[in-house]
Amino acid sequence: MQKFNATEHHRMIRRFTAGLIVREIDRCGLPPRVIAAALGWLPAQIDWLRRGEVDTFSQLELEQQLVRLQNARRASAQAENSPAEVLAFLGAGEGA
Repeated sequence: MQKFNATEHHRMIRRFTAGLIVREIDRCGLPPRVIAAALGWLPAQIDWLRRGEVDTFSQLELEQQLVRLQNARRASAQAENSPAEVLAFLGAGEGA
């Protein structure tokens, strides 16, 4: 029987969340570097997420960015705006 490894368990959760973020980025219809800038990240950080390299991110940070992306994409879709409007919604949520 295998022992429970909390570190690996948390890493798997962060990888799953990173995958959701990458999916949201792809759905936005904007270049990843533009989304990275709107999130306050470096473009390389998006590449790290795509490769599953999540050790530099906290779970809280990933969850917050995922919620920001989801809310921006939903608000833009509901307003029937172009994908570029996602940036405006991300910018508006900056202080949140």
